[in-house]
Amino acid sequence: MWSETLALTLTRKRARLDEPATFASRLADAMNAKQFSASEVARLVNVTPTAVWNWRNGNSVPRPQALSAVATALDVSEEYLLSGPGPQSEGVPSGSATKSIAEMLDDVRIEISRATGFPPDRVKLHLELTSD
Repeated sequence: MWSETLALTLTRKRARLDEPATFASRLADAMNAKQFSASEVARLVNVTPTAVWNWRNGNSVPRPQALSAVATALDVSEEYLLSGPGPQSEGVPSGSATKSIAEMLDDVRIEISRATGFPPDRVKLHLELTSD
């Protein structure tokens, strides 16, 4: 029964991949571009890692003062984080085609975390590449 629920939830989430980028996805892209963890961003912005995790997972958005600090720490504009257009760092990918395998796996790990209720640090992925 658990696997049926998980499959249904993941199917619903997969349908959302075509939706426009959100604050959370732009934050994740900017963090990945700088190779910053939630803890590193939290330290730079003077908030808790849980706050950054909630922002990155779309559970909340930072208050204006924290938003300004996040944009500065990640070298992107507040406008980019909030709505997408506007100046941004050259290192920030504009789409999923520029993501590394590690970044894609991190996104999958977060989606599995959301679907199962396990914390992201408790979701372990193993990738095996084979040739015919």
